[in-house]
Amino acid sequence: MSVMLPMAVVLTAVTPANAQWAVKASGPDVFGNEKVIALVPSNSGDTLVVQCNQSDSLYVAMIERGTADELNQLSTSSGIPAELLVRVDHGPVQKFDAMLRQWNTRYLGIVASGRRSDIVALIRDIGAANQKIYVGTEIFGSQDSASFGVIGSGNAMSTVIKDCKLGDIKASPSGSGGGIPPSAH
Repeated sequence: MSVMLPMAVVLTAVTPANAQWAVKASGPDVFGNEKVIALVPSNSGDTLVVQCNQSDSLYVAMIERGTADELNQLSTSSGIPAELLVRVDHGPVQKFDAMLRQWNTRYLGIVASGRRSDIVALIRDIGAANQKIYVGTEIFGSQDSASFGVIGSGNAMSTVIKDCKLGDIKASPSGSGGGIPPSAH
């Protein structure tokens, strides 16, 4: 959560008109962890976020500013089951089990999490994107979608992979990375 506070400045400084990926690495903290957050806003007000540290956490999320009521409801729960769908350029749609949950004190998000091979493969795809990243969410049949720019995605995802030590996580033979670990926010 502490890494989100400095990125609030980046989140407000990067406008959709000049939407490009921003990345910030911080640390090491008192536990020796280095954290990385990379993000890009859409024209619709959503933000695509990749956040991790080098030892145990990895999140891909589409976040948006929440109302006080929404944030209050989600602050007391572990989240609501959802699906996060991502297509990079003209590639296949990749589906992830996710949770709708409070991202921080101002944002809520559809969050896929875990140091899983399918999420790492998505991060590599985002890093190699040439045109657009399309993201959709589904919660109990309600669907939403947004598209995101790719300017700076290569540098941002390279930083994520290197600083979070994701290079050794390879695609699994089944193409599935497993379930959703508990929230670490």
